[in-house]
Amino acid sequence: MTNKHFGIQNGLKHGGEGAVKAIQKGDPFHGLAAETEQAVSAELVNSGAYSMIEKNAVRLQTACELYWGAIMKAAETGDLQSLDHYVARYGWLASVSLRAWAQVRQEQRRKDNLTPETVLEAVKHGKEDK
Repeated sequence: MTNKHFGIQNGLKHGGEGAVKAIQKGDPFHGLAAETEQAVSAELVNSGAYSMIEKNAVRLQTACELYWGAIMKAAETGDLQSLDHYVARYGWLASVSLRAWAQVRQEQRRKDNLTPETVLEAVKHGKEDK
């Protein structure tokens, strides 16, 4: 698919496809992908992985909700072609969102278990095992 297919000017590039190709080939990122990689790395250092996981879950759920609204509108107007497209996209987003929320829950449980008491208890048991 071309950018024109999505209603975007051909000259406008988002860098996503180049990043995917670089990953597939094992090549380093260039241009916008390299700049974005640096920004993501900085966010990881500044905010942590949990924050990034949660942000992605929220963004996916937001897109999912927007597609649900589009489904309702297409159903009301009888636009079956759009309805079919929106349902497929919604299904994918709902599935990915559920997995993202499960990851948030898993990370939150892990984070909640890392209290000072549990860390001290783990250190204490580690020394006793030796």
